Formats: sequence, C-alpha cells, structure tokens
Amino acid sequence: MNDLEKIEGLSSKPDYEGVSGLSDSYRDYIQEVLPTQDQELIVSRIDELFSTQPPHAIDANPEVAELLGDSVEYFDSKYLEAPNDIEQAEIISDCMTSISGVDYQTWSSLSLEDKASVLQEIECVAAAIEHRPACRVEFKPIQQEYGHYNCRCSPEMTREQIVESLKGERVITISSEYLDSSFESYKEALNTVIHEGRHVYQEYNLYEREVHPSEGELRNWRMNEFYYKYQPGDDTWVGMKLYDMQPLETDANKFSIDVISKFLQKI
Repeated sequence: MNDLEKIEGLSSKPDYEGVSGLSDSYRDYIQEVLPTQDQELIVSRIDELFSTQPPHAIDANPEVAELLGDSVEYFDSKYLEAPNDIEQAEIISDCMTSISGVDYQTWSSLSLEDKASVLQEIECVAAAIEHRPACRVEFKPIQQEYGHYNCRCSPEMTREQIVESLKGERVITISSEYLDSSFESYKEALNTVIHEGRHVYQEYNLYEREVHPSEGELRNWRMNEFYYKYQPGDDTWVGMKLYDMQPLETDANKFSIDVISKFLQKI
C-alpha cells in the first residue's frame, strides 16, 4: 500500500468487486436472510461480510448480485450501484422534459414559490436516478453565487462525526438575487440544482455508500477530499482557479453542463 492509500478514506478494498472468492460460508450467511425480505437485515449482513468504509453498493460484487437476483428491484436505490454518468445524464434530462413548468416560456411567468417547486421536483428525480438521498430546495438571497449545498463536512470533524451529521436534513439553496425572467437566469437555476445535487452524490459516495460505478472517479474524489482537501476558494484569481480545477468541482461542472445541454436539446 502506497502513502496515498494509507490516508483515511482514500483506499478501497479491491477484492469487493472481484468475480470469484465468495466462500460457501459467505453465501450461506447471505442466503439465510433472503427469504425474510427484510431489506435492512439483508443490507447489514452484506455490509458486515465486506466491512468496507464506506460500504459498497450491495450489488457491486457480481456474486452477491447473482444471489440477490431479481429481488434487487425491491431495494431502496440508495443501496444499489448507480447508472454510469452518461446514463444518468440521459435519464435525468429525459425525466426533466416531463416536469410541468420546466420549459422557459412557462418558467418565466412563474412565482418564486412555483419556481422552487419545479426545482424541487427536478432534485427529487435526479436523486432517485443517482441513487442518493434527496435534498430540500429553497430560495434565499445570496450574494456573489448562484447557490450552494449545506455540506456539513469540515476538516476538524472525524468520518464518524460527518456521517452522523449527514442524518439531518439536506438543503440546496438557490440565490433569489439572480432570479429574473431572463433565459440566462433560468438556465443557471437549472444548472445549479443539478450541480449541487452532484455534490450531494459525491458526498454520499465518500461518506455513506459507494454507489458510483467508476473506481477511477471515486479515487479522484477521495484524493480531493482526504488528501489535497477541498479548496473553498476566495476572491483572488488564484483562489478561484484552485476552486474550479479541483476534481470535485470539475466533475460537478461537467455533469451539470451535460444534463442541461441534453435537456435543452430535447425541449
């Protein structure tokens, strides 16, 4: 194990997704509880066997997925491996087109409360597709930014403290200062709710359960969060570049741009 992998949260057990190696005793331990259809019991038993931190999607291991079979359809999606980014962007953009009030002509005439309702529906749709918890969406006057997510992580907190804090309500705040009837503000509002939702997805993978299918991207997120540390940025040119270029931000920017671009092409 190299120096980077010794850092808390950076390494991930490589044998979890291995095709072979699930012993008979492991199989029996899982199969014993499958007839109960007790979701929490089944998930806890699988997590116990592999003991990774954070736990992996319960169907990430092919042999476990085979044991679960069609029953995975009945599990809360937050326990299951998420679609890849291309699929996520395609599905989210498709679903957005069917949300009432999401087209620009209708949106521009909506009240602030109704606009918040539209963004709330987008967030709930995106959360389900990304296999993560949903946030409450709110509008508040915020200066110098379009919005943010109320991340509870700080350098002083342990992983356990962060995981405990994440049990509270998650909130995505969109700045009401920049909302007007222009197409630009409309696009920024849509982009912001997808962008901040992607940060929730990153956080869920880093601290609660790895459901993202790309180990390479997960490693980049871990390095940003646990090794280089997340850079909040400042008003200087250098500070903003450090903020924009870090993996967690470049990923969220790319994902939100992809989703909104696809969406605008479909309406």
